[in-house]
Amino acid sequence: MSEVSTSRRNVMRALAIVPAVIAAPAVATAMTSVARPDATPSRAITDAISDYHKAANQENAWHDRAYAPAWKACKAEVAKIPHLTTETRHECGGKLVQWSTDCQSNLVEARHCREVINEGHRLAKSYLALLEEFEEKLAWRASQERRIHQRHSMDALDREQDRLTDISCRAMRTVEHFPVTTVADLIAKVEFIQETEGQVDNDEVLTDLRRIAGKALS
Repeated sequence: MSEVSTSRRNVMRALAIVPAVIAAPAVATAMTSVARPDATPSRAITDAISDYHKAANQENAWHDRAYAPAWKACKAEVAKIPHLTTETRHECGGKLVQWSTDCQSNLVEARHCREVINEGHRLAKSYLALLEEFEEKLAWRASQERRIHQRHSMDALDREQDRLTDISCRAMRTVEHFPVTTVADLIAKVEFIQETEGQVDNDEVLTDLRRIAGKALS
């Protein structure tokens, strides 16, 4: 089941208990007032939603304009780094084997061998020589990848992407935790959460409903 469907179900469950949230003797009076909410959401929540859209649009535009092209070019160059095969051979099962940097099983075995060595165990001389040459070739490929990342300024681009994402996430949380006082604001808040495919917090919706009910009864 999708998160959006789950959110909508949670909203309906929360809204369904409105009568239980309001004190029973005052239900009729309160619901009459609540049934005639402000026609439109408040300026405060619409501004908060607008701030989120501005932040999200800025993040998306920058991603499409700067980050995505650089990352695509970077990945294409990294994919062209040649894989290497060891010259060293080790006898295994009656065969002389070599390791290649594009072989997943060789990578797994190399990591295991290094763990064995770090635990204080020893490898056969030819096995150790194979491992050490293989690690040198992996290190060379890693250095080539770092150079490509540096050439495309990926570290700086990552930081800027994270900064813009943090801004839009904070703006999103501002709306999600907005202390609504009218039904119109609550509807705007829930619609926003659905739009952004967020999760409705039942406890927070209950708090909002109690706040609205309290205002209606005051």
